[in-house]
Amino acid sequence: MEIKGNITKIRIKWHTLRRNYFELLLDSCLDSIVKTKLKQKITYHTTRLIDLI
Repeated sequence: MEIKGNITKIRIKWHTLRRNYFELLLDSCLDSIVKTKLKQKITYHTTRLIDLI
């Protein structure tokens, strides 16, 4: 059971890291097409975090 809990913690950290990374990219992005893709990625990782928590 401990392994499953550790994997979940790693997944939470991964999705948090990726979401924060994409948010930073979004802040400095000028291209509207890239901004749209970044917003989709942020939404994906946020959804995964909600599912895990």
